[in-house]
Amino acid sequence: MGFSDCIAIGASLVALLSAVYARWTWSEAKKANDISRINSLLTLKQHYSELLQKEHDKSRAWLNGKENKISDSYTEACSVAAADYQQKYRQVSEQLEKLKPELLNSITNKNRPRSRDLSQVLNKPRLVRSCAL
Repeated sequence: MGFSDCIAIGASLVALLSAVYARWTWSEAKKANDISRINSLLTLKQHYSELLQKEHDKSRAWLNGKENKISDSYTEACSVAAADYQQKYRQVSEQLEKLKPELLNSITNKNRPRSRDLSQVLNKPRLVRSCAL
C-alpha cells in the first residue's frame, strides 16, 4: 500500500466524519426550529388568552358602572373583539394540536424523560371564558 492509498483512505475517513457531523448538525438545527415554533405558538396562545380576558373585564366593568345593565354598543364591540380573540386562540390551539405529535417525535428521544415534560406543557389547559356576557 503506497502513500497515495493512505492519503485516499484518510481523505475518505475525513469525508465520512464530515458527512456524519453535517447530519448531526442538521438534526439539531431542525430540533431547535421545532422548539422555536412551539414557543412562538405558546406565546401567541397566551397573548390571545390575555386579550380575551381583558375584553371581558372591560365589558364587565362598563356594565357594572352603569345603572341600566342593558348592553350597549361598547359592550357589543367588546363582545365582537372577544369573539375575534377567541377564534384566533382556537386557531393557535389547533395548530399546536396538529404539530404536537410530529414535533414530540422529532424533538425528544423515546428514552428521555423530557418528552413527558413537553407533552404536559402542550396539554396544559388555559382559562378561556365564553363570549356570552
